[in-house]
Amino acid sequence: MQTNLDVTLLCGEVGVGKTTLALKKWPSHVLLKGDDTRNQYATMGALENALSDKFDKQYLNTGEIFFDLRTILKNDVAIILDQVELIDEIVIKAIINTAISIKRAVLVFIFDLNSQVLIENRTFRFLLDNDILSQPIEVTASKDDLQTVLTSMLPHAERQWCTLL
Repeated sequence: MQTNLDVTLLCGEVGVGKTTLALKKWPSHVLLKGDDTRNQYATMGALENALSDKFDKQYLNTGEIFFDLRTILKNDVAIILDQVELIDEIVIKAIINTAISIKRAVLVFIFDLNSQVLIENRTFRFLLDNDILSQPIEVTASKDDLQTVLTSMLPHAERQWCTLL
């Protein structure tokens, strides 16, 4: 299926830097967090919370949510779905359907699963079966890479922590 979607999929174990990589690669973004506890109260919670954070406003209805979603997609803002396996499939479908109607849309799907179990995930199968995805990119980190990241992010931490990796 030929679409106007620029889709990236990142997968890998928790904590290897997938989200950090996505946030650096797409500095203009809206981040939907699958593990955000606010998502448990409403089906559209993940999308509403992400847009509320971006626009600093509360939504009265879904029409307002989709208006702002279309607006950001038209402005080349990437939609990053972190821990997408925890986001309601209705939200994912709504984002994809809205993105397809835009001239060019950037969607980034981040799974906290390694490639061996990814194929069994329902959300991944949905994206694959509907020709939304291309080849997944598994993000892994070597011990040296992790040590570099940890020491740069935590300069005052004791160096012996890094030897535990």
